[in-house]
Amino acid sequence: MTGRRGALWLIAGLALALLGGRWLASLYGDWAFHHALGTDVVWRSKVMTVFILRLAVFSITFGFVFANLYAVRQSIVSLVLPRQVGNLEIGEAIPTRRLTMMAVGGAGVIALLLMLVDVDWTVARLAFGGVPFAEIDPYLERDIGFYAYTLPFEMVLNQLGSALVLLTVVLVV
Repeated sequence: MTGRRGALWLIAGLALALLGGRWLASLYGDWAFHHALGTDVVWRSKVMTVFILRLAVFSITFGFVFANLYAVRQSIVSLVLPRQVGNLEIGEAIPTRRLTMMAVGGAGVIALLLMLVDVDWTVARLAFGGVPFAEIDPYLERDIGFYAYTLPFEMVLNQLGSALVLLTVVLVV
């Protein structure tokens, strides 16, 4: 390993440690705030809702993007890149295993990016635990609670789905 590569790994590890420390400090700060107010239940509800939302977004995004990238990878019979040593040009074939690993890595990067999108946890919490208003809309025959609880969450999911499809199309093309 060269010194330059070791320095890059050190900087990447340090950046990861700093980001992890920032995340833990934020989590502790939120807990301390809610604990001081006596609302530990709200903090636990927030943490669990955000965790489940991010896990679901990561899983669905990874599966969707990987399926598309793997289909593209299957369509590639052979990828030969020209390498030059002195005046001699040599065609080097990229192994299919490396192409598959690139598909897994690309899907992982896109899934991490979409997972880190900040989704308001209260919207998701209301969508799954909202109390019906017991008043029916005369035109669409839905409870008014649908417009207050479920529809905002569906709009957030629609925006995330649209971003996922757009990123996948750009990546595949």
